[in-house]
Amino acid sequence: MDLVIPYNDPALAHVGLKPVVYIMNAVILTTILSARNSSLYICTPVVASILFGLSFIGNQIIYRWLVNTTGIIGFIA
Repeated sequence: MDLVIPYNDPALAHVGLKPVVYIMNAVILTTILSARNSSLYICTPVVASILFGLSFIGNQIIYRWLVNTTGIIGFIA
């Protein structure tokens, strides 16, 4: 239907599909939250591996602090 009828057709206002708007908003919101969760899930090990590499340079205190912080964020998410 999207390819056949343009979005600004005045006949669409009288179709009576009010709940569809809310359903599509829920789908979009769920998609955004899922993408955020996936990026957080992927980002945490990458940050941990970078910080692990930094621990060999001599920044052990920063490494421990940031690893603990990312671990807590992982539990919250």
